[in-house]
Amino acid sequence: MAETDPKRLMDPKTGFCHQTGTYSSLRRPLPLPPINQPLSVAEFCLSLFQRTSTDGSTTFVVNETAGESLSHSQFVSQVRSLAYSLQQRYSLSQNDVAFVVSPPSIHIPVVYFALLSLGIIVSPSNPLSSNSEIAYQIQLSKSVIAFATSKAFHKIPFLKHGTILLDSPEFLSMLTESNIDNIIKSVKVNQSDTAAILYSSGTTGRVKGVMVTHRNLIGILAIIHRYNMDQGKDNGMPPWRPVTFFTVPLFHAFGFFMLLGMVLSASTVVLVERFDFEEMLRAVEKYKVTAMPVSPPVVVAFVKSGLTKKYNLSSLQRLGCGGASLGEEMAQRFRKKFPNVLLAQTGIYNCLTPTIPLPPISQPLSAAEFCFSIFNSTFTDGATTFSVNTTTGEALSYSQLVSQVRSLAYSLQQRYSLSQHDVAFILSPPSIHVPVVYFALLSLGIVVSPANPLSSKSEIAHQIQLSKPVVAFVTSETSHKIPSLTHGTILLDSPEFLSLLTQSNIVNGLTKSVKVNQSDTAAILYSSGTTGRVKGVMITHRNLIAMMAVIHHQNTNQGQGNEKRPRSVTFFTVPLFHVFGFFMLLAVVLLGNTVVLVERFDFEEMLRAVEKYKVTGMPVSPPLAVAFVKSDLTKKYDLSSLQGLGCGGAPLGKDIAMRFNEKFPGVLLVQGPVALRLVRRFLSGSKRNSPP
Repeated sequence: MAETDPKRLMDPKTGFCHQTGTYSSLRRPLPLPPINQPLSVAEFCLSLFQRTSTDGSTTFVVNETAGESLSHSQFVSQVRSLAYSLQQRYSLSQNDVAFVVSPPSIHIPVVYFALLSLGIIVSPSNPLSSNSEIAYQIQLSKSVIAFATSKAFHKIPFLKHGTILLDSPEFLSMLTESNIDNIIKSVKVNQSDTAAILYSSGTTGRVKGVMVTHRNLIGILAIIHRYNMDQGKDNGMPPWRPVTFFTVPLFHAFGFFMLLGMVLSASTVVLVERFDFEEMLRAVEKYKVTAMPVSPPVVVAFVKSGLTKKYNLSSLQRLGCGGASLGEEMAQRFRKKFPNVLLAQTGIYNCLTPTIPLPPISQPLSAAEFCFSIFNSTFTDGATTFSVNTTTGEALSYSQLVSQVRSLAYSLQQRYSLSQHDVAFILSPPSIHVPVVYFALLSLGIVVSPANPLSSKSEIAHQIQLSKPVVAFVTSETSHKIPSLTHGTILLDSPEFLSLLTQSNIVNGLTKSVKVNQSDTAAILYSSGTTGRVKGVMITHRNLIAMMAVIHHQNTNQGQGNEKRPRSVTFFTVPLFHVFGFFMLLAVVLLGNTVVLVERFDFEEMLRAVEKYKVTGMPVSPPLAVAFVKSDLTKKYDLSSLQGLGCGGAPLGKDIAMRFNEKFPGVLLVQGPVALRLVRRFLSGSKRNSPP
């Protein structure tokens, strides 16, 4: 009987299960409060603080700029007092949103914890934001009350419950109420309730609001708590309580999480209202700072500045560097200058797989030439079908593909005044002509920019504005969407275009006569527009060559190299203008496989194509996996050629996955990022029982 227990099939080194295509954490399970237990993240933090620390006189937060400080006992008292005052003086309801806009101060942690304990959603913002930016964030979060300083007050529009000034006598009086009942525990906050609305940076579009639940925060903080306790056990010492200089603002997601962790750990936080390198060094000496998060420019300042010699920095134990990569040379210089300080770079993984050989970066080489060179060196059968259009019945062999690519490239040079680095816009449903266009353009160093033919005229106009094409390849149905371009439009379904594919007397080695640098842009692909306006993404020939080299390396390492092998037949459910479809198309050519296209997707037409063309694999979305499970149409067709489906784009329910495996026991269904490996595997003709 086949092994079915995922835990027993799991690789003990990586946690990967080949049967399910999922990873399991190798860490021991983390105890969390029952999900149905009413519990705010504020209550969770304070309960652990009270359980692990009894010294309330320890300093919790220092504002170095203002010279103010707050002990842990004062902090807890002020949180309870402010929560009580808000209930008594304001008609706030649970799940109301409170907007907080203030520079760092000792009052901000009190405000956060008081609001969280009452089930009121915290929404902190950058005090340096403009009036219009703050108005937009308030519109997103639907805040009913604001906490601000006198300097930021003018930026806040009228709100239902007004604005509380953090530097006013009224607010200070709210921190010192007496005879307070046990107010925090009297409020029932569900862990599934929203705790905070934090904001994205706006780097790639308008700012977005991100909703974080109490459960999200409790999960993060439980990890921190266990780490602290484990550190103490390992050293035979009490849990480590650092003194942390905050270089990240409290409105930032990282600063927000860190602040909660400081309360949980009964640690000390040192704040400054505006960052200054020397003021930071002075604070390290004065407060015996042990740790701080830093960006690469701060590390560079530590290395290069002579100011570090003026101050006693011996208390420093750790810098966590993130936000961008830090050069190895700079890291080495830091360690040499500060040998007792651990410099930990966050968010960096080193690949454990062998190095893949790539062409020298200085070698002129287009992605098209690279793919054809690999295909030509390993396969000689040009009669193999490269592409089939099931809608029209047209097909193209590999010898025809190579011939048409060379002919089209020659024709474009002869008939059009196109220059290297010009952009060509492609707007067409899937057809056997689109791959020819892609490879011809890439071989000439012309940038390929394909778009969704179903997009509206305004969407197309925006994409054209982004990519600035000088020519377009379209069909009769899509040509009306294209504005006037420098070199016009070429109709893919016209006799003129077909004549471009059949030129004779072409100069031998045309694509080699064009010098395309690997660093040149090969394609401009477009984002989905899900979280804002569509954006153009520039991809170089080197990017594409590297991806194809991975696939080629995997293929040859599986012992198939020049050996005869069954070629995969892939049904393309992803369109050719999509980034995944674009990459897959290059991989198909590289490996000499067959691609089956359909102009408009239809489930039964797909099943018919699987039977007719002996399709071996395809990428699918969860709804398509559901259709495979529930539809009786699958019984009408011979699907025995299918070896695997790679499911991605969204999670697939475990129940559907199990039902799929029961209905199609000979077909491997793999989800998530591992689905890409599955696609690579079937593109390379691997056996079903080999690991992804």
